[in-house]
Amino acid sequence: MESTLSRTVAAPMGRRVTRTAAAPTALHPTALDRLRTELVGLPPLQPLDPVDYAAGHALFEARSDQRSLLTAWLAARLARRAGGPTAVLSIGCGDGSVDAPLAAVLAAHGAVDYLAVEPHAPSGAAFLDRLGALDGVRAELVVGPFEGLAPVRPRDVVLAVHSLYYVADLGAALRHAAELLGPGGELLVLHAPLEPLNALVRELAPGRQQRFSADVLDELNSQGRRTQVERIDAVLDLSPTGDAETDRLLLDFTVQAQVPPALSAAVRAALLGRALPGPGLVLPHPVDAFVVAA
Repeated sequence: MESTLSRTVAAPMGRRVTRTAAAPTALHPTALDRLRTELVGLPPLQPLDPVDYAAGHALFEARSDQRSLLTAWLAARLARRAGGPTAVLSIGCGDGSVDAPLAAVLAAHGAVDYLAVEPHAPSGAAFLDRLGALDGVRAELVVGPFEGLAPVRPRDVVLAVHSLYYVADLGAALRHAAELLGPGGELLVLHAPLEPLNALVRELAPGRQQRFSADVLDELNSQGRRTQVERIDAVLDLSPTGDAETDRLLLDFTVQAQVPPALSAAVRAALLGRALPGPGLVLPHPVDAFVVAA
């Protein structure tokens, strides 16, 4: 069954979500054609090295309101479950900057058993530090990929916040996550749609395996999952800072590749073609939130 995502839509629980809408917004055709022309004959762009990735990620997060909005959305969702004890599994917890406020919301009303899976050990250590400082929260970390997680007791909540891009089999990962839910449990998946920013990533890294919100929806539909979907609208400010190194790191992280200096103007022009009205280079930066009932 073919499904596409559009604007904010919430379907009643217990019903599969099926929507037909216009294709995701394209990049400005003239600017994109110009960029494609400049890419002809060039070798594929190189991936980011770990140091630049970390630095660019920090800059990127600071220029977007998406993380604060999605954290607020998740906190409001979890507040409905307050009254614990609550068992949570976070897939790809990172440094715990999203999980910690969520755990605090739950812990205000009952004990919390918070299990996380994270392949990057230093980030996982930061997660344990953050959640270990909270009263009423028992935090445990498994270092490794989600696919390798050993059986655990049923969870009330399973979270996957921008983490399912990296699994080898999206359908299998969603099935595994849903099967970990206990009665009345919820799988909460936050995943990016194929909007202008990610459309540009796809142009610059065509060989990379890429999955977006429509892919998540198709997989959930194919599995017959009871699903609710909402669009969280956020914005990203890519206006030049005046510092060449900062602007380079920010642009590279945005497109998930090392942009040669000769291409940077064409990449910025493609982004500018989809900028929101007003000064600077401010773009839509939405995320889609999936609620999957046990």
